[in-house]
Amino acid sequence: MTEKVFQQYETWRVELTKSNNALSTGNYQDAAQSAGSGLDHLMNTHVLELLNIRATAYEKQGLLSRALDDAMRMIQYVPNSPVGYLRAGNIQMVNGKPKLAMKVYAQGIRALPSEHPDSDKLMAEQRKAILRANSRFDIVGQLPRELLYKILVYLDPERVWVCLKVSRRWCEQVSQCGTWWSAVTVKQTGAATDNAVCDAIPLVNDYIQHLELASPSSVLLNCRYLAYLKNGIFTRLKTLLLKGSFFQTVSSEDLAIALWQVRNTLTVLKLEFDSDKIFPLRTVLEACPNVRELVYTSAGDISSGTNNGHSFAVQCNKLVNLELNYVHSTYTSICASLVLCSNLRRLIITTPSFQPLGTADRYSFTKYCPRLKVLGLNSTDGLPSLAEMKCSPEDRGVGYMAIRFDRHFTFQQSAAHIEAQSQTLQHLSINFTQQDEPNLAFVPRISRAYPKLTTLRYKSDQVVLSFGTTAAARESLRSETESFVAHVIQSSPDLKDIAFTSGVRGAFPSIRNALEMAVKRNVQTLTLSLAYFDDTTEDRYKNLLSSLATVRSLTMQSCGFLTDKVLVSLAESESIQSLKLVGCALVTKPGLSEFLRQITLRRSHQLHTLELNKSLVSIDQTVSRLLVKISGLSTLRITSRYDITSSTIDELIDLSCGSSLKTIELVNCVPVSVVSSWQNTVKRAKERGVTLKFE
Repeated sequence: MTEKVFQQYETWRVELTKSNNALSTGNYQDAAQSAGSGLDHLMNTHVLELLNIRATAYEKQGLLSRALDDAMRMIQYVPNSPVGYLRAGNIQMVNGKPKLAMKVYAQGIRALPSEHPDSDKLMAEQRKAILRANSRFDIVGQLPRELLYKILVYLDPERVWVCLKVSRRWCEQVSQCGTWWSAVTVKQTGAATDNAVCDAIPLVNDYIQHLELASPSSVLLNCRYLAYLKNGIFTRLKTLLLKGSFFQTVSSEDLAIALWQVRNTLTVLKLEFDSDKIFPLRTVLEACPNVRELVYTSAGDISSGTNNGHSFAVQCNKLVNLELNYVHSTYTSICASLVLCSNLRRLIITTPSFQPLGTADRYSFTKYCPRLKVLGLNSTDGLPSLAEMKCSPEDRGVGYMAIRFDRHFTFQQSAAHIEAQSQTLQHLSINFTQQDEPNLAFVPRISRAYPKLTTLRYKSDQVVLSFGTTAAARESLRSETESFVAHVIQSSPDLKDIAFTSGVRGAFPSIRNALEMAVKRNVQTLTLSLAYFDDTTEDRYKNLLSSLATVRSLTMQSCGFLTDKVLVSLAESESIQSLKLVGCALVTKPGLSEFLRQITLRRSHQLHTLELNKSLVSIDQTVSRLLVKISGLSTLRITSRYDITSSTIDELIDLSCGSSLKTIELVNCVPVSVVSSWQNTVKRAKERGVTLKFE
């Protein structure tokens, strides 16, 4: 205890003694005066000091409300001491309330005499609070728009809408950030922010380029957006999506006016009708002659409500991508719209209809769209998107085609259309579900050459084959299709990618012979799925796979013929660079081990990627040791194996030290909830130069 405090303590004791003596003698006035003097000394020394220490400690911990309570007690107990006012004012400044701090400092200045040595300190702190209160920094209002854009990209659109409501300055700055608004998609989500979004549209309408209208509940919002469109306030709109309940309150006349207002800037239009209120396709094309991509989904016929006597005065020369989804339609009604699209490059038609599309000998879509490059009929398997397409204006003929043979797109007409494009086809995907009626006599096919065809995919579904009247009729249907596919294989000298997926056991000799011929030519990618070739002997498949002289990528999916003996024969192929084994149940652990052992003995092999999928044998220490011994194997993919543990991968990583294995990918093996528990394994892999990926 310092000498000053000791003296004050002694003063307090002296005053206490005086007050007791005065009280005992009946001198009550002196007793009260001495007791008050002693109490003042006590408050100024012990109580005030302890409260100040506790308030400071609370402030450092961030407990500002408790710290402020102690500071106010200091003012209450000792109102003529500057300590409580300084502490309370400092707490209010830390709390971001300079105006309240100003009031506390002013109260302290009034409570202290002007000659008090700490009056100047209180006045200095008051000036700091005044300056801070009058100089609030608005970061959004002061930032350049280029920097503001870099901040907005990290916010959800809903939060940006809220920023527009903060103040006029914020609204002005955020609404003028055209770069951000041109990239965001304004859409209805059914949330409470939908009304705020709609209210803010007039502030940013000159920048909006993407708009999605599909309010699930509010008819009023749909009407307000329709009014915006009809008034033409969207001067830069490029993408427009209208679907669902939006059409419940919109008439055809209103929609025509709305589309006409944005016709000069609109490039992508998506209309999804989910009710009987359908806007005819041809009318849409005439209302938006400059649209580049159109997705049209109809709950009925795409031509309902059209006038057959209408003259085709408006041409959609810029339309290059058209996707049609309808419940029922005819070849005639489709072509009535296609006649407006002479520059169409990509046409996708999807329908659940069981009614034949038409009775013409062949689908002459190219008659109306001579520059058509991509055609999908109830299938998009392997078809490129518009952005992936590379073609010059002089290109003629379909290069990419995906067709599902069913009741709507019958085999007789679709096969003829494929043959009509034989000279230009590069990619062909056929999905056989059901052909023509079982009692229909098939027209003999015309022999065609496919000089440019490089990719062929064929899939046959077992379920829908039961539609035939007899087993003989069903076999006749499939035989006709497979004979056609076999002819395509035999007539394609540059075929490099073949994929067979089937739900039917056993293949006809024509397609088996064609496949055996193709793999000895230029085929580089081969996919054999399910039990398509189960009726052939094991030795024949051993010879087939061992003769893969050019195949670089081989995929076996649920192949019933893939036994240990056949798998080991694959080691003799020196061209395979990527091997994928999926669900091959007949492969045993000794068979897989022997295959890997044979690969390690062949230094001339080129295998660098191996994928092991579900239903295959587990990966233990024996398999791991063989994997890391394969020279050149850099990537191992393990898919859908939930028995994989971190200890198994740790062992594989340890064994891979010094080997060529650099990447291990676990796809659908580790649940997302437990990926964090694999951090030690990831760290171990990184230390040993191995990349461990989770998907």
